Amino acid sequence: LAATALAYDAVHVLAAAIAKAGSPDKDKIRDSLLSLRGFQGVTGDISFNRQGDAAKQACIAEIREGVPHFLKCIDFSP
Repeated sequence: LAATALAYDAVHVLAAAIAKAGSPDKDKIRDSLLSLRGFQGVTGDISFNRQGDAAKQACIAEIREGVPHFLKCIDFSP
């Protein structure tokens, strides 16, 4: 299910970048993606660094009695 949430975010990030670019031109879309900061996705805030890598948090959670408890989160900032 984690891959489903990531795919959902990827489609919405791309749609936002295309809308911001105002064009189907790949260079404009790339520039729009690279300038994206703090996009609110279902997997958390999404930004991109200069290399085009997503800058996000990675979290380790433990499920106890059906409730997730976050043990540690690592921030991968751009």
